[in-house]
Amino acid sequence: MVYGLNIQVEYGFGPKVEWEGQDEPARQIHVLNYVSDGGVNGKGVNAGRPVDGANFPKWIRWGEPGGNPVPDFDNSFYVNVSEKAKAVIESLEPNVHQFFAFECTNSKTQAVTTRYWFVVCNRLDTVDREHTNMVLLDGWEWTSPKNVLRIGDALPSGIDPEKPSNYIFNLKAIGDKHFWVDKHISTSVWLSNQAAELLRSQGLTGIRFSEAGMEQI
Repeated sequence: MVYGLNIQVEYGFGPKVEWEGQDEPARQIHVLNYVSDGGVNGKGVNAGRPVDGANFPKWIRWGEPGGNPVPDFDNSFYVNVSEKAKAVIESLEPNVHQFFAFECTNSKTQAVTTRYWFVVCNRLDTVDREHTNMVLLDGWEWTSPKNVLRIGDALPSGIDPEKPSNYIFNLKAIGDKHFWVDKHISTSVWLSNQAAELLRSQGLTGIRFSEAGMEQI
């Protein structure tokens, strides 16, 4: 099974979080060596490529009123992980992804812990073109048949808008990768079954795994 990685709020409506440079213009984080590959989001932090991390905040202030700790996975400003989560990820794919350290403080600005901005550095093309009922719009991004009709485009031959619109992932295309971005799907991070099982077994907090609307062959 292939899973989507989703960050979930652990405590009520979530904490008040501040970060370095919060009141400045939006910080742009770009890939180090951009090469067009016909996919979406090829230049930014969600591209599935190594980035220049100089503009990541160097600290955040975690203002959770109940005094609860930051979950192992959090998305304040951007996806960030605990030391424990980092170790689990690197046990599966050592020296593949980027982790930019920053200080996490409590509301009294006392240092609490070191955390890491987590940048996935596998960019793949993993949806099976033969079996999916999705449409690769303009050869660029996967979308549902109903969305294609909604914007006034014609459906490719063999695509039925009444059938479920499922991503069907090709395990051969995924190979031995465990965390990746698909170049034809915006923003999502995908996980192998092995990665999801290991994260669950370690009791890591702040994440849930989405499997609805996905299959594999």
